Amino acid sequence: MRRDALDVILVAGALIARAVRMTRRSLEDTRRRCVLLAVIVALVLSLRTVRAQNAGALAPPADTILITQVDVRLDPAPPSRALAEDLTSKVRRTFRQFPGTRASAAELAFGVGRVERLPEVEAARYDVEFSGEGTRVVLHVKLAARPGAPRRPTGVLVDNRPLTSPVLYRDDDTFLKLDTSGAIAATVTKNTWFGNGAFFTARSPYGRDPPGSEVAPTVDFVLSVGGAGARRLSVDGSLSRFWIYGELLDMTVLSVGKELYRSDTRAHNHIERAFAGLVGGGSTASGHLWVVNASAGLSPYCIGGGMLICQIAGNGGEWGGANAWPRFAASLLALGQFRWDNLRTDVFYMDPHEYFESESRTRLVGINIEYDRGFGFSAGATYVHAPISEFPYVTPETFRTREGLHAVGARAGYVPIPRSSGPIARLEGGLQTNDRFPMLAYAVAVQGGWSFARGPWAPELTYRYSTMSGDDPTTPKFERWDLLYSGGDVDTWVHGILFKNVLFNSNLQTHRFQWRMSPSPSWRVTAQAMTFVANERNNLPLAIGQFASTHLGQEGLVMVEHFPLTGVYLRAITSALFPGSGLRAALPERVASPWLSAQLILKVDF
Repeated sequence: MRRDALDVILVAGALIARAVRMTRRSLEDTRRRCVLLAVIVALVLSLRTVRAQNAGALAPPADTILITQVDVRLDPAPPSRALAEDLTSKVRRTFRQFPGTRASAAELAFGVGRVERLPEVEAARYDVEFSGEGTRVVLHVKLAARPGAPRRPTGVLVDNRPLTSPVLYRDDDTFLKLDTSGAIAATVTKNTWFGNGAFFTARSPYGRDPPGSEVAPTVDFVLSVGGAGARRLSVDGSLSRFWIYGELLDMTVLSVGKELYRSDTRAHNHIERAFAGLVGGGSTASGHLWVVNASAGLSPYCIGGGMLICQIAGNGGEWGGANAWPRFAASLLALGQFRWDNLRTDVFYMDPHEYFESESRTRLVGINIEYDRGFGFSAGATYVHAPISEFPYVTPETFRTREGLHAVGARAGYVPIPRSSGPIARLEGGLQTNDRFPMLAYAVAVQGGWSFARGPWAPELTYRYSTMSGDDPTTPKFERWDLLYSGGDVDTWVHGILFKNVLFNSNLQTHRFQWRMSPSPSWRVTAQAMTFVANERNNLPLAIGQFASTHLGQEGLVMVEHFPLTGVYLRAITSALFPGSGLRAALPERVASPWLSAQLILKVDF
């Protein structure tokens, strides 16, 4: 009977995957007239039900959170310390989301669902709090008065109650969840592109109708609707450790106003996530934890801080969302993972979801090894190869492509134990070669500072220097660092909210001072001051192909983040970019300075 059911599931999964591919192509121009109304209604309904949610909002720019700590809080407190430690350890193993990794709302809910089915647990939920550069996941576990008592299925489908919970059905072997979120990103800029928008966007695939030096407002609306589920392979035996799981998510984006490249109203619908996988885990007799996972489909993936791979989907242009930046899933990601305690190994094949007018047909294969427990020492190493690609490498005399690229990266770091003061240190570097022509490019980042976690508002002060090589056209080798699918956030490999639009992660040195503090677990304030220097005046193939000098400018930004309610995330960020002599003298029109930006993002997860 179970074998028949499993066969049905596998066949259905194959049909769904085929349907998703067809749907992704056919839904590009549908439902545009009702987009704005749908987004507003969804956000209102989400806000009305947010206090009943079993989820914490996931912070932009990614739709996953970086977990730096997992706290377990038991209610009532067990009668002995030994029992409390045993129960806490069991909850952590069952939750199976670890410090140093990234997780989506569906993955966190899946973990909570497993915890709730433990015989010692009556109910569980999670909250998220800020913790350094990442997020602390707090598991609130209510212990059962009668451990081991029979459990009945729960969820909206069996409780006959209004839709006030995202959990549709849950028992010991099955978990189904509604996956819905909405976001609004309101942005205002002035002196956009330093008043030289026509020059910067003349060859842009994203649009050629930029704002001038006037105040330019724009709003992005995002609505995501879908579902996620998991099913245990067997009730007993060795297969009871394994689950099949999947997620399907439809996303609609509406952009109104003047953004960096366009002033028309755009609406776009697509399948953002559609994947299935198999996950299992357990512990050995000596107490070592192991987890194995394999998945394939449309899903996001980020390595470390994002030096090589993080932003594997396009945004902006006709697709909209240039400021909300909602897309992060590849067109295809085949991923295999094995974890042993705090050591994880990934192997992957990837077809990034690039914007259709800048599609490079890149395919990537690689391996990543990561050791991270959320505090103390961490380290990682990555290898990436591009067997197929049409992404251009341009010099004054030659035109080549990314195809044949080999990239290696290594990183190490140290951060104090959560809520403890101490040093912060990180080192990351990479080399790139190509087996089709002479190439040698490099990237290095060094960060140091101190965490005053025991002081008022737990401040952190850090300095970060990063450099990515540019191409010297007088040498026989191509030396410009290939940014690949770099990304992350402003505290990792996004150098300036505004400057990233001028030059992003190639031919660049950045000096960054950062001050960060948390007035409370639900608030975080970040201030940055950055100076940008080009490694080479040659800057082909970008709009400014030759800088007038290597001094490019300075940017300052202040970002405030807040979790006002469970399931609601707010981010306000303001930035000012002052052009240096290398930009000023290279621009054809009068330079309007500084380039100013203010943005407010609201995200609601249900």
